[in-house]
Amino acid sequence: MAHDPSPHLLPAPLVGDFTLGRQVARLALLWRREVDIELRPFGLTDAQWRPLYWLGRLGVDPSQADLARVLDLEAPSLVRLLDVLERIGLVERFDDPSDRRLKRLRLTALGRERYAQIDHAVETVERRLLIGVSPEEQATCNAVLARIEAGIRARTGAQTG
Repeated sequence: MAHDPSPHLLPAPLVGDFTLGRQVARLALLWRREVDIELRPFGLTDAQWRPLYWLGRLGVDPSQADLARVLDLEAPSLVRLLDVLERIGLVERFDDPSDRRLKRLRLTALGRERYAQIDHAVETVERRLLIGVSPEEQATCNAVLARIEAGIRARTGAQTG
C-alpha cells in the first residue's frame, strides 16, 4: 500500500521537549494514525478498530468491564460504542451464564474477519516503524518500557491491560 506520511505528521517537538512521557504519548498518537491509514480501505475508524483489536486479543468472551479497562473508557462511553459495533454486525453481547449482571462480548464472523485485517495492519505498521531499529535495540526498548510499566502498576495497583 502506498504511504504518504506527510499530511499526518505532528509538528516537530521543541528542543528539550523530549521527556519520556511526551515521547511515548507522541509515539502512541503517531502509531495510531499509521494504523488508521492502513485501515482506511476497510472503513474502520479508530473508535471501531481499537475495541475490535482488543476483543480479538483478550481471548474468549471477555466482559464489557475487561474491554473498558484495556481501552481506558468509562462504561457509558463503551456502551455507546458497543451499540454501534453491534448494529453494524461486528460484535454481539450476551449475559454471563454465571452472573446475569455481567455482559460478555464476542466477535461475530464479520468481526473476526475485521479483527484479522486489523491485526495484519498493526503488524504491518510495526514492521514499517521498526525499519532501521536493530533487534537488540528493540529488545532493550521493550525491556525498559516493561520495567517502567511494572513500576507504575506496582505503585498504583493498576491491573494489566
